[in-house]
Amino acid sequence: MADSEKSTKKDQQENELERLRDILYGQQARGTDAQLNKLNARIDALQAEMNSLVASLENKKVSRQALGAMLIELGERLQKDS
Repeated sequence: MADSEKSTKKDQQENELERLRDILYGQQARGTDAQLNKLNARIDALQAEMNSLVASLENKKVSRQALGAMLIELGERLQKDS
């Protein structure tokens, strides 16, 4: 059997396995992917917000009291969103 025939047969087997996985676990996998995408989007949004806060803190002198209040507010928002 030539190398190209072996490769083609292997590709067909892999495609068949992928198709079977999709039949068996497709809906569950799609649901999990959707949840992970939603979490990743939320993490990205929080990271952007934190970067913005850090940038504003670097540009301004902020008192410890104001910084503490910001951290408490961010913590409360994180708890509320989870």
